[in-house]
Amino acid sequence: MEKYHCNICGKKHPVFHGAKSPLPAILRDIPEKDWSRRVLENEGFYLIDKALATLEGYVQVFHEDDPSKSFFNWHVWVSVSPREFLSKIAFIESEKEVRLQGRLESEIMFYEDAVGLEVELVFDLFRDFPLVEIVESSEIKNDQNTPITTERVGELMNRLHHRELFVAPIYFDTPFTIRLLEELNNCKIKYGQGRFIISLISPKEVLFQIIPNSFLEATKDDRKGYGVHVAFDLDDELSVEHFERIKELESADSWSYHVIDGVSTYQLDLEQDHKKLVEIASKLIEDVFEEKTGQIEIDSFEI
Repeated sequence: MEKYHCNICGKKHPVFHGAKSPLPAILRDIPEKDWSRRVLENEGFYLIDKALATLEGYVQVFHEDDPSKSFFNWHVWVSVSPREFLSKIAFIESEKEVRLQGRLESEIMFYEDAVGLEVELVFDLFRDFPLVEIVESSEIKNDQNTPITTERVGELMNRLHHRELFVAPIYFDTPFTIRLLEELNNCKIKYGQGRFIISLISPKEVLFQIIPNSFLEATKDDRKGYGVHVAFDLDDELSVEHFERIKELESADSWSYHVIDGVSTYQLDLEQDHKKLVEIASKLIEDVFEEKTGQIEIDSFEI
């Protein structure tokens, strides 16, 4: 199943069967200056303060139409006792199945309050990766225990495609243009020019990103500045509507179209014109995605 019929808007949306989790917060929160002293990395697992081992695994959920293969595969991180892990390494390499008690350290798409759940990490000689079985009472445990229905798939996917119905709306008091300019300035100070990406996020999804213009597919010169990067999922009817609307902008002739790794994108080089940047960002939010700028969250990260 690659699409489902949405009972909220009546359209067909894509089904996402998995996601790779970033390093968990227990690792990300360790200051870089302390990393070499506190963390030991060895072939895919991390030993933290000699007190906690963090390993990768997969949470699998099955569909009733074909319970012989997993329908969802969520890559996650699990923390276990290093003493127990080290004591069972020999068995993991020779036994058919070995289980370790642990704690889930990753969020799982579509499920709330997943971090901290008690789990079992299951190693099997016939599998290239360990499985993660949720043992603590929870929504994800229920979905793991019994193959889910197509109706249940729709319920879960709607949490992504209609996130606004499940997350309380956020309204920012500070005008969007001021918030965006402040984020730009803060990023230049914190990360340095050309070393960050800014994401513009609606209650539903990431709408587009502001990236260094050196990352654009077509740059005019070597001068440092910014570009706008908008990606579209042309298998999603709503994204197709956005794709058509961007062509109607007054600035449409200035945008360049590219297919990057199979994804349709529009990009615009704004160099260091901050006034035009906030103007274009506002137009995209209001005229293309038909969202309210007062509800747009602005996030950034270093590259």
